[in-house]
Amino acid sequence: MERDIFMDGYISYTFGAEKADRHFRSLLKVPTLGPDDVGYSDAQSHFDVTVAGRSLVLDLRVDLQRGSIVPQEFWQPKSEAIHILHVSNATLCMPTFFIRQDGSIGVPLADAVEGDLRGIRDAGTHVKLGGRASIHLRMNWPGYSTRAWKKQFSTKDETQARKPITVNRFVGHIGRSVDAFIKAASLMPTSNQQWKLGKDGFGRGDIILIGAVHVSAGILMPILQVNRHVLDVSLPPELDRLIQSM
Repeated sequence: MERDIFMDGYISYTFGAEKADRHFRSLLKVPTLGPDDVGYSDAQSHFDVTVAGRSLVLDLRVDLQRGSIVPQEFWQPKSEAIHILHVSNATLCMPTFFIRQDGSIGVPLADAVEGDLRGIRDAGTHVKLGGRASIHLRMNWPGYSTRAWKKQFSTKDETQARKPITVNRFVGHIGRSVDAFIKAASLMPTSNQQWKLGKDGFGRGDIILIGAVHVSAGILMPILQVNRHVLDVSLPPELDRLIQSM
């Protein structure tokens, strides 16, 4: 079966095909990016491009067996001048995906918060986050007005050399940040009951951390999955049909 990064990838499922295309072009600094420009490895279930002789993983093939991917509005600076500075002219880092030793994708949020990070592939590898001392995580969970919400964490370790944090530390930071968002949002009203957080909705035990996307200099957004399927009328019809066919 032929795979399309704009139909079958986690980033497209999270932000939509149009915003995914915009992000990939900003990431690679190319004017256009079509399906024919992107390779697909069936063995590793990832989409890649070759830049200066190096194969770079842009996205992984989505797996919907566990549940739905959380759709989010793609965060970008509102000011054109700031967008040029922090996106168009900035060096964005490749997305980070949390892959386990057995090849499965994702870390339960509860495990990340509680520090149970055994079995993560390349756990001791340093994460590239643009060289800044700290970075902010932003989220736009459906149904909540949270554009202004953000959570900052350090991208360097405590050694004298101040090395970049490892994948394990990164997963922990992402997990605690997402957990803080859930606590804050669960006190707010929601316009989408299907994606409600808190009591009678999604909580720490229902969410899987898939990875994180560097959307702007100093800004990350998480890729999240829930442990059940949500038939959401706000989703594009082709995605809703696909979910219902599972």
